[in-house]
Amino acid sequence: MTFVGALDYEPNTDAVLWFIDAVLPKVRSRLPQAEFRVVGRGAGALGLAHSPPGVEIVGEVEELRPELDATDVSVVPIRLGAGTRLK
Repeated sequence: MTFVGALDYEPNTDAVLWFIDAVLPKVRSRLPQAEFRVVGRGAGALGLAHSPPGVEIVGEVEELRPELDATDVSVVPIRLGAGTRLK
């Protein structure tokens, strides 16, 4: 599973932290090998001293295609923000 977005944008930060806390434990209870990769600039805004189990904070990458090619599921848990949600 992969999230791609600017992590220094509050709706994205909220979405990633919510997914890690509320959804990922449920997924990993059924699929313990499941991993959640977080890709994007501004990873420090997440405020995570350590990555929780099953979470890899990749941060900004030079080329996005390899990240997308390696994922089976894109995670887009937008919970707040304004405007049109076009993810």
